[in-house]
Amino acid sequence: MNILFIDTYYQKEGNKVKNYIYNKLGFYIDIFSKEKIKYLTYNEEKINKKILAYLLKKMYKNQKVYVTFSRQAEKNKNITEIINNNILNKTIVTEQNNLYENDKKYIDKYIEEKKLNKKALKVLFVIDNIKDKRTKDKIEQFLKEYKIVDIFLTNLENYSSLKEYVENLNKEEGTTIEVLDKMPKTNYNILLVFSSMHKEYYNNSSFILDYNNSDLDIESNTYLIYKKNEKYFKNIFSKLNMEISRYEKTKLGKLYIHASRLILDK
Repeated sequence: MNILFIDTYYQKEGNKVKNYIYNKLGFYIDIFSKEKIKYLTYNEEKINKKILAYLLKKMYKNQKVYVTFSRQAEKNKNITEIINNNILNKTIVTEQNNLYENDKKYIDKYIEEKKLNKKALKVLFVIDNIKDKRTKDKIEQFLKEYKIVDIFLTNLENYSSLKEYVENLNKEEGTTIEVLDKMPKTNYNILLVFSSMHKEYYNNSSFILDYNNSDLDIESNTYLIYKKNEKYFKNIFSKLNMEISRYEKTKLGKLYIHASRLILDK
């Protein structure tokens, strides 16, 4: 059983051989814990795909591997293709995002702590489109609990479909949802962010829940498992010159469930 971390982050250091290999091949594989834990860091523009593919195929022949991508690395199709084609016995460790199920307890906690009147709160959804059924379900759920629910659309190409959806909803439910094409100056008490594009949505008076960020689900089992074993992860990341903030905590918690023996092995 093995663990392979993958990221685009490379910290240049005093090891001239390591720096030379990284610059020459566009990647470097570092080793921790008796060769069972490795760190593949690569330069997307310079990576030598043939050599990397050969090394991975040879290193992990007939071996089980837990592959853990950083946020940045998992978006790169080239590296995921190399991994899929050359490591046969593998498990890709994914984050665990239960915010769609657990959001209510975080919002209710905020309302209770701030002693707010639930019926007087203003809720703003930040979305790119209205295609996802889960987003629609959340809008309709919050309409039943809050008086003011509006939507800020980040991508105006999707305005027509959203406008049609909102007009039908307002007509059926007797609501007054507004569709906004820019972030309003008016303060909303709760911002629910489903957008993967828009990041300038913060204001000081609001509770913000970004459904794309599983690390906000601080009461989930994988997050709590990570926190309980954080020192072991930090030790591994420090020895390999990795940046731990580039990996979801819920993903590392799930990795611990799979491969705790390797992580605890000093």
